[in-house]
Amino acid sequence: MTMEEKTTTVEMARIRRLSQAFKPSQLAQQLESPTNIRKPAMPLVTLLFSAFGFFLLISVSFKVLSRSSSLISNANSEIKIPSLLLKLSSSAEQGYSRSKGAHLLGGLLRDDLNGYTSCHSRMQQQLYRKASPFIPSRYLISRLRRYEDLHIKCASEAIYFVKALKSPELMADLLQKTDCRFIVWIAWSGLGNRLMTLVGTFLYALLTDRVLLVDRGTDMSDLFCEPFPHASWLLPAEFPQSWLQGLDESSPHRFGYLIDKGECSAHVNLSSVPAYSYIHLTHTFDMQDRRFFCDDEQKVMNQISWLFIRSNMYFVPSLYFVPSLSQEMERLFPEREAVFHHLARYLFHPSNEVWGRIVRFYHAYLGNADSLVGIQIRTFDPTKMPSENVTSQVFACAIGNRLLPNVSNVNDDEMTWSEEAAGTQKPISVLVTSLHQEHYERLREFYLSHSIEHGRIVRLHLPSHEEEQKTGKAEHDKQALTEIFLLSLSDTLVTSAMSTFGYAAQGLAGVRPWVLTKPGEKAYQQYACIKALSLEPCFHSPPLFDCDCEGGRDPGKIIKFVRHCEDVHWGLKLFGSTTSVTSYTS
Repeated sequence: MTMEEKTTTVEMARIRRLSQAFKPSQLAQQLESPTNIRKPAMPLVTLLFSAFGFFLLISVSFKVLSRSSSLISNANSEIKIPSLLLKLSSSAEQGYSRSKGAHLLGGLLRDDLNGYTSCHSRMQQQLYRKASPFIPSRYLISRLRRYEDLHIKCASEAIYFVKALKSPELMADLLQKTDCRFIVWIAWSGLGNRLMTLVGTFLYALLTDRVLLVDRGTDMSDLFCEPFPHASWLLPAEFPQSWLQGLDESSPHRFGYLIDKGECSAHVNLSSVPAYSYIHLTHTFDMQDRRFFCDDEQKVMNQISWLFIRSNMYFVPSLYFVPSLSQEMERLFPEREAVFHHLARYLFHPSNEVWGRIVRFYHAYLGNADSLVGIQIRTFDPTKMPSENVTSQVFACAIGNRLLPNVSNVNDDEMTWSEEAAGTQKPISVLVTSLHQEHYERLREFYLSHSIEHGRIVRLHLPSHEEEQKTGKAEHDKQALTEIFLLSLSDTLVTSAMSTFGYAAQGLAGVRPWVLTKPGEKAYQQYACIKALSLEPCFHSPPLFDCDCEGGRDPGKIIKFVRHCEDVHWGLKLFGSTTSVTSYTS
């Protein structure tokens, strides 16, 4: 018998003795004996001895369990551990696993963690965020689980499409062999736009019982972990990229081309249903492409097994104009302004490399702060807005709305020791994201050159400044994703109008931002920024509502909760059912 085994045997014997020695009934009998002269204290003594005995019993039991676990892991050990203790240990571990995963993101993520623990961000994101103000519906959660089962069943069949491209006969045969239907997202535009369109495409897949497959692009597998269990969302590596990139507005497979009759038609009749079709939903889409948002066209699409989509816009608001889809959307998202919020948190889990950058920067600069203010600055046309004016607008917004403290009129010579001592309180961390360093430098110099009211400390941090957008460059995209997620950890957000980068951050955060107004807009004359009334992104180029061919109507005046955006007066966005919509930009 080894020393470990002897020790465990001795401790088990002690447990048995303790469990007998500290039975409350025996203690009571002893305290009632004539030798006990402190009878008035009997109830208290009984309680204390019982509590002490129970505590000691539990303490020693856990010590035994701990040593037992190490003995079990030793293959050469033959020590026999009581089966009851093993059952307790096993159930405790299972309970811990369940509690660890059962309500990840309010139930959006599976509580079965098998295959997921290798993706650090999936397991850790919720540790860095505040609890979401939005609770996902039970129906959404059940539909996500159903989708995951469908994805496991069908994703592996994508390879057959690659083979079918080589022969029309194989393509016809493919349609007869499977009941799986797919929608393939084609990577295009900047990272913020890609996040917008991925969420929109996944929602469409969810609504129409299709499987989402993702174009690998240049860096998708380097940016994100796989979101679905036990099956990849990426197209097979064998999928011909040249063929995929050939799907554009000039493609003969474009759905708008297939239904184009030269005039508006409220009814669609195709002589034959194609095996696949391309959906063109970029800002250059035409009248026929826009009929994607009409019910008749959706009925035709339901018959097409493979759809390919290219977009650079958050087209979700216009899906509510499709009767066959809108009812299901209402069930999925009773809180309408949380569509992107829930689906983005479900889908987007940064790769371990990107997550490592996020966590290291957060702990080094942002973590030990009283509050975290995120400021996202994007200037689309510097000729209309000089950089010094942008900085002044940011100050007017942040200080005017008490997001950041103002500077003090007290100069350094007049500052008292007590006021300096007040600076020992936790700082306010400010995360500035911008392509241009000059904005950060002006903000930083402002606070370094003046005393701050109430002795507050403001620390500003700029993760990068690449001076220009480098769309499709892997390293640029990794840094962009890092900064989007860092912004999404903020308590308060200031974002730039029309920026999908800012939309992504506010959606992930679940925070309604303060939006910097644009030069030339009516609101710019009155406000440095406005508080967004919804955290949903804006659809920048929505089509007029004309499915009945009776003349285009303003889509922002048809459905109560689909209204024009605060930052783009012609755009569309979703608002909560109780939100009072105010126009600042008309």
